[in-house]
Amino acid sequence: MGIFKAQRACIFFAKLGLITALGAGAMAQAKPGEPPVSKAVYLKDETMSPLPDHVRAALTNREAGDYYYVTDYQIRPKIYRKVGRSRYDGVALAWLKPRSDLSTQEQRCYYVFLSGSPDCLSARQLGREIASVDPQKSDLLKWSRSSALKIGLTQTRDLLVDLMRRRDPEGGAFETRLRQAAANARWRAADAVVADASLNHSRTGIFFFLGIDVSDHSPNRDQIREASNYARKLGFVTHTFETGPADSSKNNAAQIAAQMAQQLAKVDRAIFVGASKGVADFLHWVFLHSQKLGAEERAKLKIFISLSGSVRESFVADWLMNVRRTNAELFRTMMEVFKRDAMPGIESLSHSPWVYAPKSTSLRDRFPQMRWVSFAMIPEALDGMSYLDEWNLMFQEHVYREARYRAPSDGLMETAASLLPPGTGVREYVVRGFGPHALSLGNFVDGKKIAPRTQTGKSEPQPAAGVELIDAFLRSIPSTWIK
Repeated sequence: MGIFKAQRACIFFAKLGLITALGAGAMAQAKPGEPPVSKAVYLKDETMSPLPDHVRAALTNREAGDYYYVTDYQIRPKIYRKVGRSRYDGVALAWLKPRSDLSTQEQRCYYVFLSGSPDCLSARQLGREIASVDPQKSDLLKWSRSSALKIGLTQTRDLLVDLMRRRDPEGGAFETRLRQAAANARWRAADAVVADASLNHSRTGIFFFLGIDVSDHSPNRDQIREASNYARKLGFVTHTFETGPADSSKNNAAQIAAQMAQQLAKVDRAIFVGASKGVADFLHWVFLHSQKLGAEERAKLKIFISLSGSVRESFVADWLMNVRRTNAELFRTMMEVFKRDAMPGIESLSHSPWVYAPKSTSLRDRFPQMRWVSFAMIPEALDGMSYLDEWNLMFQEHVYREARYRAPSDGLMETAASLLPPGTGVREYVVRGFGPHALSLGNFVDGKKIAPRTQTGKSEPQPAAGVELIDAFLRSIPSTWIK
């Protein structure tokens, strides 16, 4: 027994050491006031530029003119102080603290630089950037990646907020209803699903798709189960599709297919709700199995609600599976040693479900009656990142430095990767939230909490937040959407 205890202790401390090593680099960047990380480096002068004037002016350090940054580095600039003719010392960004008397605009411009752009654009310049983007026809994921490399995370995020509103066919009217419902537990729309006496709840299904679980206990999966239990108490037919916690989306799609026909046979109409990877699992089922259902059964699906959905590929999963650099290799090794069973699920998140779509309109062709609600999370911080979920701090800085894709994200998914790609023909309603992938921790764009009664003061997702979310949706969704 002593040998086994020693082995377990070694494994525990190996995990702790690896996580600490990864976290230390991110925290050094994320928390202001830390001492500089000094390391002598030698770089060619032509790869360096002085800090922009507005950045030098914002710094408390009076010798800001001695600082240079690498001009070809995006998202987080590398900062160096010249200490000799051709010698530079690396400096942690957190050490370059802005002055306390900055105006709102000066502070914004400082963080624009930290997010990857030396140019702090005016409102008119930002208007020109966005003028050529059609929010309906453009691929906002490709656009946001390109824009982030050009004008940084912060300014791209600000433009994306507006593009998402204009993408909505009703200009955000449903988002407004949902915000009202979340803020006031007694409010409900006059035409809401739960207010329509003619709607037979016993023939209306609300079916749920679980997200990934790599930790052996996922609060987000608990939220889904609590939401399902609540909907059942209201008299709806409910079902949670049981899938592998960290299995591939292909395998989970097969499990969904084995359950789907039996569940749809119980109802006349259905609302589907998916969170995170559960949406990818659903889309794999759509493209690989749904054609086996008859048209009458497929017409029962009226609404799909995607909560921080993995509609496209996850840039974090892509970094973990496909990037061959030190931090990614280190983290991948840890996962392969200690959580090998999670690798199939992570691998499937690294590519888009749409690679299995026969054509761009496949989703609409299979489900012509369906409306889609995308609840996508937008990074809340001034530097274009999200810090509300402590787990994100462990690796998000490393991912942004090494990932093949860089755009505003919720910590796991690029924001625009939670939206449908262009050309689907599906009517998509957009709800915007500021915060992390753990959606219930965040806020709506008006600053109010998404789950104000269960998440206030809580740093981890609470299972009861699932009840708040589904209740707010049922008090907001027009009954005409499911008739």
